[in-house]
Amino acid sequence: MFGGVGRLSRPKYQTSVSVSFGYDDNIFQTPRDNTPQLIPGISLTTGQPEERVVQEAIPGGQPIFELKRVFTTPDGPRVLRPVKVGVTEGQPEIREPVLVNLPAGEPTGSFFSRASFGFQMTQFTRRSLLTADLTGGETYYWNKEEDPAEFNGSVSLTWLYRFTPRLQVTAQVNSAYLSQPDLSRPDTPERQIRGDLLNTLARVDAAYRFTPRFSMTLSTNYAGNRYTEAAEQTGDYDNWTVGVQATYLWKARLSLLTEFRHSLIQYSQNSSLNASTDYLLVGGDFALNPRLAGSIRVGVARKSFEAGGTQATPYAETTTIYRSTARSSVSWLNRFGFEEAFSPEQKRLVYRSTIAYLYAFTPRLRGTAAINLIHEILTNEKTDLDIGQDTFDANLGLDYQWTRDLSVNAGYSFTLVDSSVENTSYFRNRVSVGASYAF
Repeated sequence: MFGGVGRLSRPKYQTSVSVSFGYDDNIFQTPRDNTPQLIPGISLTTGQPEERVVQEAIPGGQPIFELKRVFTTPDGPRVLRPVKVGVTEGQPEIREPVLVNLPAGEPTGSFFSRASFGFQMTQFTRRSLLTADLTGGETYYWNKEEDPAEFNGSVSLTWLYRFTPRLQVTAQVNSAYLSQPDLSRPDTPERQIRGDLLNTLARVDAAYRFTPRFSMTLSTNYAGNRYTEAAEQTGDYDNWTVGVQATYLWKARLSLLTEFRHSLIQYSQNSSLNASTDYLLVGGDFALNPRLAGSIRVGVARKSFEAGGTQATPYAETTTIYRSTARSSVSWLNRFGFEEAFSPEQKRLVYRSTIAYLYAFTPRLRGTAAINLIHEILTNEKTDLDIGQDTFDANLGLDYQWTRDLSVNAGYSFTLVDSSVENTSYFRNRVSVGASYAF
């Protein structure tokens, strides 16, 4: 950030209110393959799955007789008599579920209205920077019979202070209350959940430059999920990570680095998933020219569960930022590695890629486009069964600054999920128009 440019050119305190109206053609993320499902029927009296008897139970212990020849005298007649040779084995009752042909669900579409507010604070000096962002709002679905109102909000804080020319500390916190999936946030659900979710990310870095070429950074990270529904709270976790990074300025535009991280994850209601993970990474930061900059880290990750068992996988993360023209910029983020599975027997590998593009058509009209790509494979290491899923999420937006304080906007988003699990793939379209007033 530079003084007088972008966010640092705005007032120190800014508040905004926004309203929008739109349509969502699949609010419950219903599969659209129109394939009926055969599911177990439920008894109306007991509420348990219905079953029918295929074979009655057969008690055991019944005598088994065979006809044997009996000789009375050497020269006498041969006589056949029944002789007990054993007893029968019991056979259990065999049941099978009563299957019901469930027609494929039809996607539910709904108009929606949204109201939200935002607050921004920005303060900076030559040695420090402090920003705070607070947002909150409600979305009301007109055709949703149960819980038609959804609430969302977020808090984001950034603090940077340069104590000396060699020592700099940076702290960041980002916490979001989600009612709908946010595909840009790792380790959060990619499908609709029953309740809501509070996802929190935090990081503190302390960087010290020992020489003009060599520096080290100590970091602490936190990530956590909190679900509002009791049935989903087995997924509540806290993940702490500490790391140390050594950076060497090899050339004016290229720095080489190596990094070690150790993380510890704890589940409050599912201790079988408690684990620690070690990362060993190498890579670099580059600024090839004033327009192109980024970073790359590659290495290995090894995960050890408290209950026993280990997993290992390659790990990679990259960031690329390109300012193509004075009016436009594009960023590309990639990440591959572990994400949280559902049992120690499962290994979940996820590749995430996010591409965002910004273009200013005129000083007042700005367009944005973003694509989230997610490829994941869930492997059961005992049965060697793989489940794959690909997610494509695209967002387009236009924002027109009508006056200094009033802007109007329009947006469109499309989500496609293709899963190897039958009857779970779906797609979804959302379109909206709105206005925002800042003061």
